[in-house]
Amino acid sequence: MVQNKANSKLSNVDTRVLAQLAANNQNLAIKVDCGEEQLPTKNFNRYGVSTHLKEAWYGNPKSFPTVLLIDFGVKHSIIQELLAHGAGVHSFPFTKLNQLPNLDNYNIIVLSNGPFHHEQYKNTLPFIQKMMQSRKPIWGICLGIQLLLLANETEMTKLKTGHRRQNYPIVEMDTQRFE
Repeated sequence: MVQNKANSKLSNVDTRVLAQLAANNQNLAIKVDCGEEQLPTKNFNRYGVSTHLKEAWYGNPKSFPTVLLIDFGVKHSIIQELLAHGAGVHSFPFTKLNQLPNLDNYNIIVLSNGPFHHEQYKNTLPFIQKMMQSRKPIWGICLGIQLLLLANETEMTKLKTGHRRQNYPIVEMDTQRFE
């Protein structure tokens, strides 16, 4: 629902729609209302990439595991899920990878999801390769997986039917059966 041009409000909208709106506007301030909990306002440039990603700690920095989350546009629910499992999360903007913190201070590295095509993030690959050399476990979410593959010089192809649940086989470890 749009209230007025100066102060628009959308409700019950898929977050991909917000990225598309940001892509079509020069600058757009978005505030996400999750009921009681408010997420910070992020300003997106015309490519839908946040221009104000900020470094932040969530939870206890001395928790185990300690997660370095490389933020390409992470969804708040991912941070909430990590916190629910007792992790301390250091959210670090991808725009500051040239100032990468000491990886010895973290147990796990997570490359977050984010908007748009992985080709737009090629400048991050040398930093991801440095992270891979640290021998720390690295998890990728959506865009993060694609960037891990590119950093490892692995070729990707688009699936014919798109990315839906049925494209991802699950192996039952006891029987080695694919589902």
